[in-house]
Amino acid sequence: LNEFLSHISISQDLYMGRSFDDVHAVYCYYGAGIILSGTVLRKILDELDWCTNNAYSQDLTDNIGRCILKSAKLPCTNTASVRIKGGPEVLTRYE
Repeated sequence: LNEFLSHISISQDLYMGRSFDDVHAVYCYYGAGIILSGTVLRKILDELDWCTNNAYSQDLTDNIGRCILKSAKLPCTNTASVRIKGGPEVLTRYE
C-alpha cells in the first residue's frame, strides 16, 4: 500500500476504494477501506458540522460517503493518476 500511495500526487483530490457492485454507486465501501487525500480531508473539515448533522444512517459507508460527496463533490473511484520514477503520468487501479 505504501508503494502504491507514494506515487500518487499529493495535490490530487482522491476518494478511492471499492465501490458497491451497483453501477450507480458513488460511495466507497467503508468495510473494504478507503483512501482519502489531505485535500479531501481539509474539505471535510470545512463541512464537519453538516456531516455530523446529516449522519442519520446506521451504515458508516453511507454517512462517510454522503459527507465526502457534499464536501469534496467526489464519487468513489478505484483509479488514480500516478507518476512512477519521473515517467509519464498513468492511470492505475487500486484492487
